[in-house]
Amino acid sequence: MQVRTFTGRSMGEVLDAVRAAFGPDAVILESRKLPLGERGTPDQAILVRAALERDTPAAAEPSTAEPRDFQMRAPIRDEVQGLREEVHGLRGLLFQALDMNERQPTGWPAAAAKLYANLRAQGMTAPEARQWSATVAAAVPKGKGETRSLVRSVIQRLLQRDVGFTGGIAPQANRQQRIALIGATGVGKTTTLAKLAAAAALREGRRVGVLTVDTFRIAAVEQLRIYCGIMGLPMEVVRAPAEVAPALMRLADADLVLIDTAGRSPRNEEQMAELDALLGAIPEIDAHLVLPATHTVRTLTDVLRRFERYGPSRIIVSKLDESEGLGGVVEVARRAKLPLSYATTGQGVPDDIDVLTARFVAGELADSNKDRVTPSRNNPWKGEAVTAAKVSSEAVG
Repeated sequence: MQVRTFTGRSMGEVLDAVRAAFGPDAVILESRKLPLGERGTPDQAILVRAALERDTPAAAEPSTAEPRDFQMRAPIRDEVQGLREEVHGLRGLLFQALDMNERQPTGWPAAAAKLYANLRAQGMTAPEARQWSATVAAAVPKGKGETRSLVRSVIQRLLQRDVGFTGGIAPQANRQQRIALIGATGVGKTTTLAKLAAAAALREGRRVGVLTVDTFRIAAVEQLRIYCGIMGLPMEVVRAPAEVAPALMRLADADLVLIDTAGRSPRNEEQMAELDALLGAIPEIDAHLVLPATHTVRTLTDVLRRFERYGPSRIIVSKLDESEGLGGVVEVARRAKLPLSYATTGQGVPDDIDVLTARFVAGELADSNKDRVTPSRNNPWKGEAVTAAKVSSEAVG
């Protein structure tokens, strides 16, 4: 085992040095603050002793032994793998604890400290989580006042003020609504569109048409065609900007046109230019950006920056059921000043989509996702979400 001592001005700086020297397999043995003047300079205020779990093995001599039965080794291999995963999990918890010790001020009430841990676990960055938690710390008194309902209430007010919520897609009088779902590849735009179409057509009785400009994925077009066939909705496929106007004419009777776009890599400018041309040919279009809750803040920010050219009016959160929570998306939405509308919570059409509310998101941020509920099922805020008639997704295959 290799053991080294690292010092620096902050815990973040020291941990960076640990990772640079030992990589992701480093184990922290000790961490403490140094008295001023120790270790040579007053600037070096943090000391960490770290170790590398295993030394680099020396080159082994060629073996002449007969190979042992593989079946005899399998249980041992599985046990070693389990231990390795456990060590990695403990290491992650240790780094998180060290991060909290560095950034969490002393004197916070327990409710604020718990909120900080929850927000970090849900993907929110440390500075953002600190800002939210400090606001709660200032509003929640120590002792009797540290109740879940009070913390949720404070977060709810922050969400309403700094993020915002649009509710569902409200009808607009005397004009056809044209809503395009935009976003990176694989975020669930096509399935989300099918859920929105089902909710609008089957529950609200709206005249819905579907337009797809996603011709890169034949399977996606056929999937959408099957959904539209089940729901009895007209669908048009557009392959070039010149085909847009005739397609919209054929959908003239619809008061809501939902537009499915091809998944584009936001870093591929050629693909983005093609999407520019297609969406540019559709007048009075309203872009809704689909962001998955499974992505990091850094990735979400990059996607948002590259799709902001289309002027999205709101964010639809996808894959909430597969994520650690809403922390990262909420941070990105607040910075971008884009409100939240829906969240998808599974593959079922149309059941697994819900209208997001400040009340639900506040509860999601305040509590661990271990007890997660969706806005429309098994929760104290039942009735705030869209429900729609069942459309079997089994027909899609």
